[in-house]
Formats: sequence, structure tokens, C-alpha cells
Amino acid sequence: MRTALKKHAATLAVALCLVGGVVFSTRSAAPNADSVYYGGKIYTMTDVLNDSGTPDFSKLKGLSADKAKIAEVVAAKNGKIVFVGSEAEARAQGYFDAARKVDLQGHVMLPGLIDGHGHFPGQGTDDLYKVNANSAPLGPIHDIGELQEAIRAKCASTGSGENVIGYSYDDLRLGAHPTLEQLNAACPDKPVYVTHISGHMAVANGKALVLGGLASNVDGTPTPLADSLIGVKKTNGKLNGLLMETAAMQPVNTKVGVSNVDTQKTIARANQVYAAAGITTADEGITVVPNTLPQYQKALVNGNLTLRVAMHPAALYGGPALYGNVNREAMGWNTSSADTTNVKFLDGSSALRTGADMTRHTYTITVSPLPAAMKNTNIPLPAGLNGKENMLMQGAHKILFDGSPQGYSAWLKEPGYYYDYYNFGASSNNPDVPASSYFIGTGDLNCKIDEMTVLMDNYQKAGISTETHTNGSAAAEYWAAALEHAVAADNGAHVDTRHTSIHGQMMELQLIQRLTGNYAAAAKDIQTYGDDMYRNLQGAFKTGSFDAAQVGGDNGTLPGLMKAQNIFMSYYINHTYFWGKAHMEKIMGPGRARNMSPVGWSILYDQPYSFHNDTDITPIDQLRSIQSAVTRRALDEGVPPIHGTDGLKELGHMVEGDAVKDTVRMKFWDFDQRINALQAMLGVTYLPAWQNKLDDRIGSLQPGHYADLTILDLDPVQVASAAPLNLANIRVTSTIVGDHLVYGFLPGSLTFAAAPKVAYVQNAGVTVSGLTAASLSNEEADKIHALQKGETRYGTYDIDANVSTNGDVGVFQMELLGNNAPVKAFRLYSVANSNAPEAFAYAHDMTDGGNFWIAPLSDPLVPLAEDDVLSMNKAYVLFYTMKDGGKFDAARTRAGADGKITGSVALVTSGSLPTNRSSAGNSGGGDDSGGGCTIGATPSYDLLILLLALAGVAVLRSLRRRNMP
Repeated sequence: MRTALKKHAATLAVALCLVGGVVFSTRSAAPNADSVYYGGKIYTMTDVLNDSGTPDFSKLKGLSADKAKIAEVVAAKNGKIVFVGSEAEARAQGYFDAARKVDLQGHVMLPGLIDGHGHFPGQGTDDLYKVNANSAPLGPIHDIGELQEAIRAKCASTGSGENVIGYSYDDLRLGAHPTLEQLNAACPDKPVYVTHISGHMAVANGKALVLGGLASNVDGTPTPLADSLIGVKKTNGKLNGLLMETAAMQPVNTKVGVSNVDTQKTIARANQVYAAAGITTADEGITVVPNTLPQYQKALVNGNLTLRVAMHPAALYGGPALYGNVNREAMGWNTSSADTTNVKFLDGSSALRTGADMTRHTYTITVSPLPAAMKNTNIPLPAGLNGKENMLMQGAHKILFDGSPQGYSAWLKEPGYYYDYYNFGASSNNPDVPASSYFIGTGDLNCKIDEMTVLMDNYQKAGISTETHTNGSAAAEYWAAALEHAVAADNGAHVDTRHTSIHGQMMELQLIQRLTGNYAAAAKDIQTYGDDMYRNLQGAFKTGSFDAAQVGGDNGTLPGLMKAQNIFMSYYINHTYFWGKAHMEKIMGPGRARNMSPVGWSILYDQPYSFHNDTDITPIDQLRSIQSAVTRRALDEGVPPIHGTDGLKELGHMVEGDAVKDTVRMKFWDFDQRINALQAMLGVTYLPAWQNKLDDRIGSLQPGHYADLTILDLDPVQVASAAPLNLANIRVTSTIVGDHLVYGFLPGSLTFAAAPKVAYVQNAGVTVSGLTAASLSNEEADKIHALQKGETRYGTYDIDANVSTNGDVGVFQMELLGNNAPVKAFRLYSVANSNAPEAFAYAHDMTDGGNFWIAPLSDPLVPLAEDDVLSMNKAYVLFYTMKDGGKFDAARTRAGADGKITGSVALVTSGSLPTNRSSAGNSGGGDDSGGGCTIGATPSYDLLILLLALAGVAVLRSLRRRNMP
């Protein structure tokens, strides 16, 4: 019997060797991919590309959401996409040999969402250091009394010598601006400064005004400086605290800022918020490069920044410290002869191009006058940047022109503002604005008209993109005129500059026609409708008819030259949602309001566009941008949709204009400005990448592009069809940058607590660094930490970290999903000692090791009570403390504290696990990596199983025959 078994064992061994040989020959080469994504609908966002891979924006008009380009599989290697196509083709080419197989299980994947314009990382500063003065639904404030209470509480908790800063009060919802007296009453002993939700004005108390040199006492007696600044507002000869636009705000801004800001913490917090919204490329809409680039480079190395950032150098003309010149020199312009009062451009031909990789960029600053900290800057790159690329990228240079419509500081044409909210009458709020441009209105220009013309001429001459803040119709008109002048002067030397209007709230149709080179259409409409629709024309139409000589050009060539620039629009589309009621009733009036952010006209004239949230003005939320573009519905009850007649997509239809103080009426186009879901999705993926000349690496799913991916719970196209007002409620399941998960949990994951990070809240004087966190599978974790009856494992991690001083208490954080269980159903264990795992205490106390607490991701500084329920699949932040040398430090048995914290932590619940989805549907199983079952995942595995089975059957049959009686 033993001889027979040996013989058959040898036979089986030979069979296995043969099988092994077949498998080896099939799989000897390295896998073609690190990750493969499949099992759900994958939108490629390549719908406007032609066969050669270049965009054709005339396709925008004909796009149908139910015919979007989709793929079955995306594969990635070394952080980049290597395959997009069918599952059959992917299997045939061996892409399913990837180590990580992500079965989407019916979820929806698209290119990572991109912010068209914002102010990263401002949200981090707001969340960690400021008073949230937002009105509902953006914040907790319902009236000025509640705002005073919030300021009073912050004042009481703020140390001596520190300032109290608030953000985003909304006078249109509060009914009035807070006053100096009200802020003095709330916090009399500290400077108080609260910015408006527009970002273009602020209110200050007496101490802040005195520090800024605007008041001689806390009662608001103005100084000569205050009297010289138009935006410093008064009541009965005394300052009332209101400061409008940058000139008025600057003196206080420079003296009254957030105290003791840790920029790395603000970046970490903003990174978390943006990633949770599905953003893979954030936008810093205006920056002084030497102030921010070193901080971003440091954040990339220490792990506080895991997203890409498009940086927009401020293209200022003059002003304090000539920051425009600083940015230009940092970007490689020759500014050695720039004068010290204005700007003398020299040569930008060798400057970094729009879209350039700045991740490892260095520079030296020599222009004067400058603060000492910025002069001769040559900061060495931090160690650890090697191998990183295209994480920090140069966007268009930013020109800040007019103000804010909801702040009544945008520059409007006649008839001005619909309702004389500030009693400005017929006068302009800025002496540089021609008074004849106003009936009722105001406009605060942050850049003079002639200065903007110089800026546009020089950036066009250098072939470098700009983006210009143009909210009001008059600002847009003068910007278009400056573009015409610059393009005519350049005479075709540079094309495809992609100059961009940021916000474009009141962009007129004739302006879009001119910006896209359709001058014949503009001339016809201007001649037909004249003053009934179009007033205060400038540039090539300053005389009322088309005359390119007005901008130094030729009627025959200017249209083609303008079209060749691919001038872009980035719309603040969520204005229709957050301020729709105010625009209809106070700011623009019904006729103009229905044509605000006119993306429908852009599509009509083949003009590319993007959407943005201007975060931190409104929360980063590109899914809400999709919703606003599709529905144009305001949040207020009873406000009609903010668009023209349903389905009307042809020009030639008018509506009677708005009455302004019963004296002026104008006509406005009746046009349905809504777009479909696919057109809207392009506005947050491919098109904003194209806007900043990043479309060769992000924004669409193509081989060679970075594997930046956003996985959603539901399909935006289906939601737009069934319940469009729920588009903003679609849950982001996972956010992936360069094939690395940076937020959420992959479909099929069995872990619902993310890897620990250094917390963005720490004890004073404590620095935690060098954190490494290794995930343990459930099987590995069970070997060192047995679960108690009724417990389910959320996640287990080994961690190592350094602290600044022996014996310090470090604070760590991890994200988790809710499970409809109360906080008290969770336990955090230290399992450094496998024989006696110990539980952390639930206590909001950072000063002692061994505590943990949970807070909403949206409000991380407010801990939940133990009876609070964690909503299913909602994101939360868990904070916990460990002391160097404390009982949970695995290295505590060493002689004394050693400046290192080492240990393992396990989060468990007595409730159920999250579902990680909002609807039923499953295309496969799952494992810890987010993939499905690997058996049968590749042809070689299939062959292995088949041959092993056949060999086993043959042996069993032989044995049975030999042992039969």
C-alpha cells in the first residue's frame, strides 16, 4: 500500500510540476499593472476628444448623458493609467494579474474631481482657528445675536494678546451687517475681525480698527488714513466697522490675523475636507509663491498633502511689496529692472509655462522693496521630494479686478443693482470707475482699468495664461476690451492662451460671442437690440458698431485671433443655489438673474467652461456644482428655477426687463441655461484640467494619465434623470490620487477605520513626526487581539512615531464610517501587549495618554457625546492620545521615555459594519484590498484550477481501482 501511494504521489508530483510549468510560463513576467478597477460603470470623460485625442468643443452641444463614453476596466501601474477598455481585452492582456483588484461592486468611477477655482487651504484655517459665522444652511448662525454669542464664546476661550477672527457672515440673510458697537459688546478686550461670505468685505471692532490705523479710539473716530480710503464706511462721522474691498481691508488684514497658525495643520485639514469631497486636484486661486510653495513642498514630504494643487500666482500690478513682481520673478520672468512703484515688464519668454510642474521648483527673489523674509529667497528642497512629480502645478496668473455681487461691490453696467440696498444712489464707490457707467450701483476695483490693460498686454506677449476675477457686467466688458487689445497687439504670435474669466456671473451674450470670435453674431445683436439690452460697450464695440481699430486691430483678422486663444469661462454656478433668491429680488433682478453664470451660452458657442465653489466662500462640493448646473434651483422655498423658459435653447426670444426704481427697463434673453449631467460632469473633470493646461496628465481616463479617480455611490446620470435635486447628496466612496487611496474605503473593503495620521490638533509645544502606520489584516489582528463576544473589528494598525520631547502626549487621528450605532458602541484597544489588551477611555482630553473621542468630519473640533449615533456611512474623525513612555506605549519597558511612541491600536464596535454604499447591488465578493474573489481572475488561474482538478481526479480513480476487492 505504501509503495502504491508513493507511486501515485510521484505521479501527482509530476502532474503538479507540469501544471506549475504551464503556470510559470504564463505568469513569469511581472504583472502589467499594480491595480485593476472593474465591476462598475466607469466614465472616461473623453467625450469631447476626437480620434487624434485633441478636444473638439463643438461636440459639447450634442452630448447626450445616456451616450457617455464608458469603460469596463481601468488598470494602473506606477501611479499612471496603462489600460482603459473592455474586461475581455484587459484579461487577455494580463491586467488582471495585478496585485490589487478593485471590484467596484456596482459603484461608479470617473476621473478625480477638479476644482475650477478656490482658495485652498483656506478651509483648513477656518475650521481650526476661526468662528464660523455662516448662516444656515452653511453654518449655525440665524441672527446677529447668535453671531455675537459665537464671538463671545471664542473671545472667552482665546488667550491674552490673541485675536478673534470669524468668517463668512452673510448680511443678506442676517438682515444687516454687524456693527462696530455689536462686536465691541461681544468682545471688548480683544481685536475682532469677521469677513463677509463674499470675501470682499469685513467688519471690525474698535480694537481691530485701532490696530489697523483706521481709528484713533475704540469708538471708531476715523484717522486720516481711514478718511482717505473710500471702502472704509462711516455712520454719522464715526467708523461703523464695515470695510469694503482690499484697499480698505488691507490695513487691518496686516495687523489682525489668526494667532499662532500652524500652516501644516491647515493644509492637513483642508486636504482631508477636499479629499472627502472627491477632489484630487485642489486650486489655490491667488497666491504669493514664496509664501506658499515651501509649505506645500514640506506638506508633501510629511504626508499632510496627498492631493495635487494648481497654484495661481497673483498678477498684481503694483501695491505693497509689489507681490506681482515677486511672483513673476519666482516663475522665471526677467524683472531686474522693474520699478518700485508700478510694474515694468521685461521678458517672460523663459518663464514657466502654464501647467508647469512646480513640485521641485526653486527660485531666488531680488526685486525691491520686499519684506526681509522674502528677499533673496532660496529655500532648499526638503528631503523626500524625489520621485514626486506634478503634485504642485502652475495655473494661470490671477488678476483680481472687481468685487462681489452679493457684497454689492461688483462692477455692473446700467441699470446697476436691482435694489438700492446700500443707498449708494447714482455714485460709484470707486473713483477709477467712470460715473457714467452707473444708474444705481457701485464697484470696487482691485486693479485699475489701465493697469489691467498693461497686465493683459504683457501676459499675452509672453504667451502665459491669466485668469481674471470678473463678476459684474461692466468688469467683464472692460476685461474683454483689454483682451481684444492684447490679442490684436500680439497679432497671432501666441495662440491657445486659454485666458479665463473667473466667476463670470453677469457675462453678457455679446461678450461670449466676442470671446469666441463670433463678431458677426455680436454685431447683429448689438445693432438689433441696442440700448434695450446692451449698454456701456467698450473695446471693439465702443462706438456701438464693430470697429477693431478701437483696440488697434483689424476687422478681418480680430475674430480669428480671438477664437484662436480658446478663451475660457469658470462659472461660480452654485450662486444659483446659495444666493438665487437674493439675485432675483435684490442684486440682479429676475431678467439678469436667470442669465447669471450662462453656461448654456458657452455651450451654444463651443466655449469650454468649468465650475468652482470659490472655497472657502462656499464648501468644496463639485457634486453640488453638477446639481446647480443641471437644475439651477435655489435653496430657498418658493424661488422659481433660475433659468429661462423650459427647453428654450434658441436665441431671438426676449423677456421684458427689470424695473429699477420704476425708471429703467431693459430687455433680457429668454434662454434655458440648464445643461445635462454629462456636460456638467465634464465641467468638474476634463474641462478644468484643460483650463490650466493639465489635460495631458489629469481630468480624463486615458493611458499615460495619472490614476486620479473618484468612486461614487451612485451614478450622477441616473440620479439627474430620476431625482436631480439629490445630485449633491451622492456619497463619495473613495478618492484616489496616483493610484493611492487618500480618502474613504474601497468597495469590498472589510476595514472601515483609515490608517492613523498625526492629528491636526496637538498639545501646545508638542510636535509629532515620522509617523508610520501599517494595517493588519483581520486574520493577523486576531492573532494578537481576540475580539470579545459581540464585537466586530473596524481596523487594526501598528504605529511608530516620534515626539519632540521625552514624555510628550501625541494626538493621532483616523477617519471612519458610521454604522447607525451610538458612540458608546465603539471601543479603541491598545494591543501592544497581546496578553492584556487595554481599552482607551472615551474622554475629550488631549493632555493625558489613553483617551479617544469622535467628532463629525464636518466639525472636527466638537466631540460627540457617547449617546450620539454615527449615521450609516457618514464620515467621522476619531482622535486618540498616546504618551511617550505611557501604558499604551509598547516601548515603555525601555529605560525611561525615549521620544518614540510605538504600539498597535484596534477599533471595534458592538454594532454592525457599515455598508459602504447607499443602494443594493453587488457584482462580486470582497477582501481587505477592496477587490473581489481572485479565483478565476485571470486565464492562468483558470488553467491552474482546471489542471489541478483533473490531476486530482486521475489519482483518486487510480487509487480506487487498486483498492477495489
